[in-house]
Amino acid sequence: MPNSQTPRSRAARARTATAANAAKLAAGWQRLNTLIPPDAVVALDRLVTIHGSKRSAIVAAIAAAEKG
Repeated sequence: MPNSQTPRSRAARARTATAANAAKLAAGWQRLNTLIPPDAVVALDRLVTIHGSKRSAIVAAIAAAEKG
């Protein structure tokens, strides 16, 4: 069942999302917005197919880099 699109429902979802993002930022999460070169996009896409999402792929790449 799709989300209701009434102004009140949309505002409620926006408030919930804002609160969730604020809680994550307060817990030490950091927002990441970057442009990467095309060859890195190809590598990231391969990692996404393995890990399922860009977030998981980036976290896995960082973990692998920390291992050495």
